Amino acid sequence: MRAFIIAISLLLPGIVFANNLSITNVSLVRPNEANKTINIKFDVSWSNSWSDSENYDAVWIFAKYKKTADSNWYHVKLSGIYSFGSGTALIGSVPSDYVGCFLYRSATSNGALSTTNIEIIWDWGMDSNLSASSVIDEIKVFGIEMVYIPQGNFYIGDGDGTEDGYGGSGHSPAAFNSGTNDALPVLIGTTLARNIYASGDIESGIGIGGSGPYAGIDTNNDGTIDNASFPVGWAPFYIMKYEITQGQYADFLSTLTSAQCNNRYNSALYGSSRYTITGTCPNITTNRPDRACNDMGYQDLYAYADWAGLRPVSDTEYEKACRGPNTPVSWEQAWGIQSYTYAMSISGSENGTETVTGPAGANYVEEMDPGYEYSGGDAGYGPLRVGIFATSGSNRVTSGAGYYGAMDLSGNVAEFVVSLSPVSSGRSFQGTHGDGALTGSGAANNSDWPLGDPYMFYHEDMGTGASVSGRASSVSGRSSILGGRCARSAP
Repeated sequence: MRAFIIAISLLLPGIVFANNLSITNVSLVRPNEANKTINIKFDVSWSNSWSDSENYDAVWIFAKYKKTADSNWYHVKLSGIYSFGSGTALIGSVPSDYVGCFLYRSATSNGALSTTNIEIIWDWGMDSNLSASSVIDEIKVFGIEMVYIPQGNFYIGDGDGTEDGYGGSGHSPAAFNSGTNDALPVLIGTTLARNIYASGDIESGIGIGGSGPYAGIDTNNDGTIDNASFPVGWAPFYIMKYEITQGQYADFLSTLTSAQCNNRYNSALYGSSRYTITGTCPNITTNRPDRACNDMGYQDLYAYADWAGLRPVSDTEYEKACRGPNTPVSWEQAWGIQSYTYAMSISGSENGTETVTGPAGANYVEEMDPGYEYSGGDAGYGPLRVGIFATSGSNRVTSGAGYYGAMDLSGNVAEFVVSLSPVSSGRSFQGTHGDGALTGSGAANNSDWPLGDPYMFYHEDMGTGASVSGRASSVSGRSSILGGRCARSAP
């Protein structure tokens, strides 16, 4: 009997995502037919990594494989980390669903990270598609940069005193600012992880009891959310450091069947609003891999999350990622203050090293302006390279970072989130994770992920429209301004 995976016709090289994440020198080593395992060996590096007393960044690693005489890609199951390699000292973990692993620094440090000869354990015995005689044609190892958000209390709502998060017409009330007293932000935490408090009177903050737009979250009026599994954000979680890029989305499409791919992509969008994904399914490419991916609908975001072993972000988690434990500031951007200005021109070739020039003397930035035609590079309305404002000398404000280091939470593309209100189906969200496999039509298969357009953050043409506590009405289908990112509960 031929030993499993010894015959490999092709091993693909690593892939490069935002911030110079590179996964290279992929190989399969240490086959163990008795244990039904084989190790995936690779090198990893990325820029601007950190670990400090508050939090750290990490990379989420997962893999896909393709067998001989089978054009479908399947998700790899991991049972452990065999070796953290050599170079930058790493630690990490494999969650209990085995769909991937986290890698991050083992000690307080920051800067470029580079580690070679990492080995993760592929437990092929958990995969009904494989046997000891299976032959693997191709394997791809994927990485997504994440930011760890620690456990702890935080506020939702910025207390702007209005029923609209940014003063725009025709949009929904801002989340958590529409009770009988709009001026009160709401504390998540204290004694119980799922509790909501607002100066001793939960209804005064957001109207989650008998009336108001959040009625039904707490039907017992006991200060707790009825759905105890809703990922509020008090417990630790990981969120993508950047929005999904066009390179990441093209790689996702290229591992789907033609039927799945065609439902998750519209080739006619190429060339409009700086969207550069092109090709015939499943052979999809882009020449701007570091640019935020737009023209997404919520079903596309769900499918990407399921495929990657992640999940959608809740709107309360989003506020925590932006604000951290700080006291809210009215109409604040993700970088903690109200001030902003639009990007005006692109400097340099758009190859992942381009920068943006703002007006003279401007220190605050928002990435996307539908009313302005960018000069330089691929001029025109649409998203920019993710993390474009971060430099070696930038701070939270000038880089446009959230409290914990996630980038572009205000600006670039509008991001879908699962909201507690007013979409009732969102309240049943359990925060389950994707399993790496989609339905035959290319849809996510998590039953608790709400169908129907969920409410979303709307980062568009006004700075107040990109405020941390602002929400906008849901939309149908894809849009040139829509994209997003994913999350995962900490193991």
